[in-house]
Amino acid sequence: MSNAARIVSALDGLLTRDASLIISGRAAIALGLENPPRAMLRSLDVDAPLSSSYETTFADTPEFWDAQEELDRILEEEGLYLTHIFPADMVFLRQRSTCCSPK
Repeated sequence: MSNAARIVSALDGLLTRDASLIISGRAAIALGLENPPRAMLRSLDVDAPLSSSYETTFADTPEFWDAQEELDRILEEEGLYLTHIFPADMVFLRQRSTCCSPK
């Protein structure tokens, strides 16, 4: 089981009702691809940008935030966490730099 699958499964076990997250980054690749690269399976976190409609939903759902805090406590010894939850308008793209490779 990938680290991302461990994180979201543990979160699901702490919630008493459905919650939907949009997942990005390595966790999305680990969970979304049939045969993801091994490095994606070892990602230590799950990033979840929240659209404006999701922000309102999650702001009104204190159970989710309590479960997220408990999840981070449970998985802390393994170095796994779900803490990168942020408004989607804070996502930015940048060009990958190739200038600074060690010689």
